[in-house]
Amino acid sequence: MALTFLCAGCSQAERDEAEATVKAALGERFRVAPWVVSVVRVGEQWSVTMSGPGLRALSFVAPPSGLGESIRERLAHDPPAAAPHEEPRRDIARDRHECHSCQRPFVVAYEVQVDEAQETVPIACPHCWQMNQVLVAEAAAYTQEFRAEKL
Repeated sequence: MALTFLCAGCSQAERDEAEATVKAALGERFRVAPWVVSVVRVGEQWSVTMSGPGLRALSFVAPPSGLGESIRERLAHDPPAAAPHEEPRRDIARDRHECHSCQRPFVVAYEVQVDEAQETVPIACPHCWQMNQVLVAEAAAYTQEFRAEKL
């Protein structure tokens, strides 16, 4: 995996030192799962934002000489919620339907999480453009991230 390290507001030497400090503080975490760490020098402090498996946009301020210690403390205080293999599994569903108007078949594709509830949504037939009511995953219905495809 990888570490995406973003740094601003400091010299190249400070950037190199900050990157080494962040890698040391994360330990092996960034070798087994992707992490994004942003550090910005603001006055005499570091503004830090970290995202990794089970951890989204954890932001805090660290003293100039305590960047590594601040990261270790925050990870101990706010540990990631789940390892990558424990995150909910998502699949692409491709449900076959028949248009109530033209009776031609079509597929509705959307992302679904295991055991996710379903909700009825309106969708246009890709053949005749008449509206049909179909079931899709609740999250896909909420975000409207589903599509009809011709068969």
